[in-house]
Amino acid sequence: TNATVLGLAPRCLSRGSRLLLSVLLAGAAMAQAAEIRSPADTLLQASGIHGGLLVQVGWRDDALAARAARTGRFLVHVLDPDPATVEKARQSVQSQGLYGLVSVDRLDPSGKLPYAENLVNLLAIEARAAGKVSSAEVMRVLCPRGALLAALDPSAQADVPRGQFEEVQTIEAGGQWWVARKPWPAAMDQWTHPRHAADGNAVSRDKLVG
Repeated sequence: TNATVLGLAPRCLSRGSRLLLSVLLAGAAMAQAAEIRSPADTLLQASGIHGGLLVQVGWRDDALAARAARTGRFLVHVLDPDPATVEKARQSVQSQGLYGLVSVDRLDPSGKLPYAENLVNLLAIEARAAGKVSSAEVMRVLCPRGALLAALDPSAQADVPRGQFEEVQTIEAGGQWWVARKPWPAAMDQWTHPRHAADGNAVSRDKLVG
């Protein structure tokens, strides 16, 4: 037991002492876990997104893509403008047995993202891809309540639609990252029950579909 490891025989400790010792050991373990939490873990936690489609624009390393894929809750698509980097990223993904959960393709030179509107749950833009994707494209592909993680140069941050986002914060995760959430459109209704709402009236107030 933990008490034995510390050189204390369990039978020599009172019930209260054993409880206190357990609390102290648990606290120490939690503190140690917090200290070794990776930047990728920090980014995923800060995003508030727990699954879905994660798009990473710009490949620096495989930390974020691999961490998200290993949760089993994300499908990850990495896009990079450089063909050599794309090939390197593909080799890294395959070597870790993550191919399928993670795929890598070249970013279109126009900066257009290959997704339908309101599809992406989490969009991460690495510093190496700063300015490659326009603010309009970011807003187009993110789903309502989807999150943006942006590690951008100060000169490129002007193109990020800050005023259109909510819950904006800056965090430290292996560098400075800007975290924000796309708001739910006022004209988009929510279907929370099998027949729209609790009143059972299957008529939506959505003004965007049609």
